[in-house]
Amino acid sequence: MRPDPDLNTTCQYIIHFNYSGACPNLTPGKTSKTSSSTESPVGWILIGIAVGVVILYFAAGMVVQAARGRKGVDLIPNYNFWRSFFLLVLNQTKEIHYCSHQN
Repeated sequence: MRPDPDLNTTCQYIIHFNYSGACPNLTPGKTSKTSSSTESPVGWILIGIAVGVVILYFAAGMVVQAARGRKGVDLIPNYNFWRSFFLLVLNQTKEIHYCSHQN
């Protein structure tokens, strides 16, 4: 690890790992266009389950909040958490985008 001389801070480092086995089927500048029909759909199944759980969470949470007499944005379960989470992701996305375009 070495400090990045282009940054004006003393606690940021650039770490490089060279490992030839990381992407064995890819060559620099080219993408792999070979797709086999024997690939497992497990990833898509897990994504589908995760999306279903999130939809169920919000639907059930809204029913519970409506039963408690809440209206508007107060229907969203744990509204303050999701609002702060969204703002955190937004700020980090802006930071990553800003830092990647400084060079």
